[in-house]
Amino acid sequence: MASIMSGPVLPAGEAWCLMFKLLTWNVRGINDSNKRSILKNILREWRCNLVCTQETKLEDVQLSNIRSIGGNQYLDFVALKAQGTAGGIIVMWDRNSFNLVSSSCGDFSITCLFQMMGGDFEWAFMGVYGPQSRFDKLRMWEELQSTRDGWSGPWCVAGDFNEILHGHERSTGVGSSNTMAEFRNFINASALMDPPLRGGDSTWSRSGDEVVCSRLDRCVG
Repeated sequence: MASIMSGPVLPAGEAWCLMFKLLTWNVRGINDSNKRSILKNILREWRCNLVCTQETKLEDVQLSNIRSIGGNQYLDFVALKAQGTAGGIIVMWDRNSFNLVSSSCGDFSITCLFQMMGGDFEWAFMGVYGPQSRFDKLRMWEELQSTRDGWSGPWCVAGDFNEILHGHERSTGVGSSNTMAEFRNFINASALMDPPLRGGDSTWSRSGDEVVCSRLDRCVG
């Protein structure tokens, strides 16, 4: 399910309040032409400045692929390649809005340090695709916290964390108390704000004998 944010996604400072549109979406593979067409139509309609897609399932990503999806010659990107047909993250941005200062890829995330066009204000964006096992989740929190420790400025983290913060964020009310607590510890230790979800109670669902809905996607900063 796609999530879009508009307005200030970072706390307003004395002189700056960042206003732009951010789209984050677990696309569950964009190697399918129909899926790429859907994404292209969404980007054309919403005119996002910054896009983060997760579970792209792409081992090789070219600029021509990105521009064919975004339809914008000013788009640029950084990609974390999928392992086989699993995982993968792409962060795309409009170069008319942001100038990329530096970027890095971890096992579960992409970090981009941006400078706002028309000024010298810098901030960091991290796109995340969370793993399923607790062992790998602990590795992800360490990766994200290590990145945070190396950057003292404004920071925004968005994507599919594959984890809930509280039991009520899953329709069954069932979740691992350990992994939820570890997620909350990361949020608190990083001094991140978790804004409420608008337009619904979940970002992911699974059909079957019992429909299960959860809030796995977030944008915190």
